[in-house]
Amino acid sequence: MLISTLNEEAILKRARKVLTLREVGLIAADVVNEYYGSASLVMTPVRSAGLMRRGRPSPRANLERLREVITELRGANIAVFNQLLFASVIDAHLAKWRESEKSHSVGYYEAILHDFYGPIIGTGCIKVLFLLPGWDKSRSCRYVRKGVLDHKGRVIKL
Repeated sequence: MLISTLNEEAILKRARKVLTLREVGLIAADVVNEYYGSASLVMTPVRSAGLMRRGRPSPRANLERLREVITELRGANIAVFNQLLFASVIDAHLAKWRESEKSHSVGYYEAILHDFYGPIIGTGCIKVLFLLPGWDKSRSCRYVRKGVLDHKGRVIKL
């Protein structure tokens, strides 16, 4: 596993310079391809299910759980691509999209699927997908699951 040579600061700097989420997805795909070759990915619902607070899904708790699971798997010497590296860049693109039109203020940001996760899955390097509880209620989790299975990867429900 070449993860020790991963220069996250340089990758983020590069990702912040591009104009589209598709370009960010291509950078993420390069990271998977160049630094991992063969990797796992962990997915969890963020806003649609997962960990609940006050009867509603808690994005903060779900993202923290995702971080914990990635750290746990890496601690077990499993090569896990950490998509959270790109979270701030994705959030910036989401904010621009929401500001671009009133109807986008509450809609689902489809670009996260095709433009960010699409290139990552398209590498064929994601060999194992770990899904956290509630994955079936998440559009992103279902999309990534289908893509990984289409590329003959394995899916493990945690």
